[in-house]
Amino acid sequence: MLLEEAGILSALPLTSLKFHQLQIIKGTQIEKEYADKPEDFLRMGPDEYVDLLVDILERLRPDIAIGRIASSVPPLFTDAPWGLLKHEELLKRLEARMEERNTWQGQRQA
Repeated sequence: MLLEEAGILSALPLTSLKFHQLQIIKGTQIEKEYADKPEDFLRMGPDEYVDLLVDILERLRPDIAIGRIASSVPPLFTDAPWGLLKHEELLKRLEARMEERNTWQGQRQA
């Protein structure tokens, strides 16, 4: 479903997009929902997330600027499943994965 939505986004008159991974913030309703039914949530580690980003980027128009690939919340406020991974490190992983796969934004655009 997420990959299909990349095509929908590409059809819209967008100039930029921001991506955010799911973070469960302590004391929020979503934390309660996650505690009750964790199977209802798609949570992934950094490597899985990078693979998903590459798959999405391949399907996006190349002229759409990517303003952010993740967000961060201080560990005090979240369960921090990614530890203290910094944005720069995640960006390096994304760039390396795209090089490994010999791909680019828009390569698989329909």
